[in-house]
This record gives sequence, C-alpha cells and structure tokens, in this order.
Amino acid sequence: RSVRWQDVAQAQHEACARRCRDHALVIVPVDGTSLAHTDRRGDDGVGPIGTRAAGALGLKAMTAIALTYDGVPLGVAAHTFWARSREPLTVPREERALQERESRFWTELQRDFDRTLAAEGADTRPWYQLDREGDATHVLVRTLESPVLLTVRANHDRLLTPNAKGTGRKALRKLREALCAAAPCGVMYLDVPRHRRRTERVARMEVRFERVSLRLRQRWSHEVLADVVVTAVRVCEVGTTPAGEEPIEWLLLTTFPVGGLEDALRVVRAYALRWVIERVNYTWKSGACRVEDSQLESFESLAKWATLHLSVATREQSILRLSRTQPELPATEVFDRDQVDAALALYHAYHPRQSSLPTVSTVGELVRLIAGLGGFAGSSRHNPGIKVFVRGMQRVDVAA
Repeated sequence: RSVRWQDVAQAQHEACARRCRDHALVIVPVDGTSLAHTDRRGDDGVGPIGTRAAGALGLKAMTAIALTYDGVPLGVAAHTFWARSREPLTVPREERALQERESRFWTELQRDFDRTLAAEGADTRPWYQLDREGDATHVLVRTLESPVLLTVRANHDRLLTPNAKGTGRKALRKLREALCAAAPCGVMYLDVPRHRRRTERVARMEVRFERVSLRLRQRWSHEVLADVVVTAVRVCEVGTTPAGEEPIEWLLLTTFPVGGLEDALRVVRAYALRWVIERVNYTWKSGACRVEDSQLESFESLAKWATLHLSVATREQSILRLSRTQPELPATEVFDRDQVDAALALYHAYHPRQSSLPTVSTVGELVRLIAGLGGFAGSSRHNPGIKVFVRGMQRVDVAA
C-alpha cells in the first residue's frame, strides 16, 4: 500500500524511455478511453463515463504508447487516470479554464514524455499522433511554444489566416476548401480490413498537401490567439468505394516537414500506426487482461491494477507485432529459453503421434505454435489474434 500507482507508472515510463534510446525517432500515438467499473455502494472512487444519462461508472484514462517506425510497441510512454465528479456540471466546458478541462491531458502527456526522455538521456525525437479528439486549439498552439513533431487528424474546418503567405489563393478562407483546390500530388493504395461498416478492399487514395496558416481564435469571443503554420495532408479514396459506403478520407495537420509526395506518404503512414494503441486498449480491456472485471474498491487500487495490466497488454501486442514485422527474429530474443522449451513440450504432448519436436527458432514460428496451443487454426495466410495467443501463452507460462 505504500507504493502509489503513480510510482508504478513512472517506472514504466522510464523503462520505455530507455528502450527509446536505440531509436532516433519513435511514433507516439495518444488516445483516451474509459474503464468501466461496478460500484454498487458508491464508495469506490469512480465517476461517470460516457453520457451521464446512461449511468455508467468507471475511470477515465489517457495513454501514450511509444512505437518503432514499423509499429512495434516499445512500452508505455505516459498515461494518467482520473474520475469525473458525480455532481452535475454547473459551468459549461467552454467557460472553464484549461486546467479544469480533460482536454489538457493531450498536451500534458506529451510534456511528461519529453521530460522522461531527457531525464533518461534519450536523444530520441517523439512524433505524436492524435485523432480528431486532439484537434484542439491549445494542442496546435503548443507547436509555437517548442519544436514539437505532431500530427493531428483535423476535426474542424478551421479559418485560414487572411492573405497569409502559403495559403495559395486570397479567396480561400477555410482549410478544407484550400485542400480540395490543391492538385493531387500522387496516389497511394491502402489495405482496408473488414469491419462492420467497411468492406475489405484495397483502396485507391489520392494524396494532396498544402502549407497553410491557421488562425486560432477563442470559440465564443473570436479573439485571435495565434497564427500557426502547419502542413495539411489530405488523402481521399477515389474510384474504389463500394456502393452504400462513404469514401475513406483523412485530413491531417502536421509539423513534419513535407516537401513532396514521399514526405506526405510518411505522414500518412505514421498516422496509420495510431491504430496500434487501439489494439493495446482492446487487449487491456477485453482481449486478454480484462482489467474492467476488477472488483477492487478504491481509486488507488484500481489505478494501480490497471497500470500493471497496461504494461502486460503493451508487451503482448509488441510480441504479436514483432511476429508480423520481424518474423525471422530469433525466438530467444523475445522469449525466455524456458518458455521456448515449454512451448515445444506442450506441442509434443498435444501431438503425441509426431515422433520428433518441430524445429522452432524464430519469433514468427513460435508465436504461431503458441497460438495453436490457444486454439488458433488459421491458415498460413492469416496471423493469430491476441485472444488465442494469450490463451496459449498462459499454458506455456504454467509449463515453464
């Protein structure tokens, strides 16, 4: 009990920063989520999540995960938890100071990780990736405070600085209008996985980019706060959208220097890695750790439990990603020798008719073997998912 959840979290963040020292650039997606919790007596220190009318309770969380440039998680870069007040809000969100708003964590986590990298002596540049929730004025203003590498998906059709150099045409006053008027600089093809609202396909995406100056203003008073110069990169599906579906479109605002098509594609590919944090959250909450099943009865205990499992979820996704991006990596660089031997022994126990053990020496081979112990029966064209891998890994750890 003498160890606070923040102490456990700080140890995680420092370990992540040390792993980053081997990389000149790391991709850092930042994302918010909620952890549901049942609090029947009303004394567990949790608060409303989702809409207040729904009545759900739990913790709010925001997390930053450091990734290699091919999307392998290096660890938890920064994260925080908080509980919303159960009392009705009396002051509208727009009238509250930034320090009283949850959106402050979009930049606070960035600053926290910057400080941790510096403290650990990591000469590594983080490239932060934010989804549309992160398209906030104070997030963009931060680019003026210090040189930060940032990409955020635009959620607002922002006003351009009047007559600003680089907007292209004086008549263009809004961001989307400027991007639609820009000529396509090239085409990219995007593998679209099957989803309940998406048909699996290879999408043909037109790429445009434009250097723009955004006029940032107070929402209600329209007081000008700053003019921020960024590059807007727009990719939009053309010619491959199935009937009844909306074309895929991303409008990204970035401080990454874009001089041509190759740079624009780097921006798009880096942002595409943001989905890795979604997979970590899934593993954390549902896919393996099931942190929302906890019946601990205090904010401190819940936060500590969730922090420990966040590391587990990140580690599991790191192994899966390595098995896909670097399948020829020696298995002993990821697994202990006892784990490798235990997996082979279990395989032999489940396949007694095979007189000899399979030859397994790489991460890709061992992950598929372990997933098979968890029920994976996919073909060689498919990769195992987190649930079958974790089920197999639980058997391996017991045997080890």
